[in-house]
Amino acid sequence: MHTDELAALLSDVGGWPFAPSGSVDQSTRLPVLPPSAEPAIRDAWQADQDANLPARIAPEGTPGTSISIGVMSGVDRVGEWVVAPTHVAVGFWGGATIDLRDAVFTSPETTITCIGVMGGVEVIVPPDMDVRVNGFGFMGGFGWEKLDQARPAVPPAPGSPRVTINGLGFWGGVGVVRRARGEAIN
Repeated sequence: MHTDELAALLSDVGGWPFAPSGSVDQSTRLPVLPPSAEPAIRDAWQADQDANLPARIAPEGTPGTSISIGVMSGVDRVGEWVVAPTHVAVGFWGGATIDLRDAVFTSPETTITCIGVMGGVEVIVPPDMDVRVNGFGFMGGFGWEKLDQARPAVPPAPGSPRVTINGLGFWGGVGVVRRARGEAIN
């Protein structure tokens, strides 16, 4: 097939970059958006998250990440990632960072089990998230980095997920901290 034939077949699609000039009727072409233009239609759960909006819930059936393991190394779950209804984070002679500020949730109730053994797990939550912390520190620590962060700074929006963090800090620690969306981790 020649370029002229292909251009004729695709003329109603618009924006055919290889069409020889004059071979395609320009009146049938659709306008081509410049690269910087925003698309007119976006998935609601993939839209940009505003600091005043509730956390995002993925459509039913969306798979999520259920495990994060750092053994003599580290693992970071940050940015936009999909959280399964149950997630296990392990820092064994290493560490794990679980940042829920831009996460997409697959369930309105999420349980994160954190295990820090001679290492640590840090869980970062936004100021408006409903979080329950139920863990145990044995020769280590488990809980909020600052006790005044245990309550949300802003009431959670209707439909926001509730997160339960449980587990064990053994000769290591599990820390939970509230940070604003967009605030640097370190």
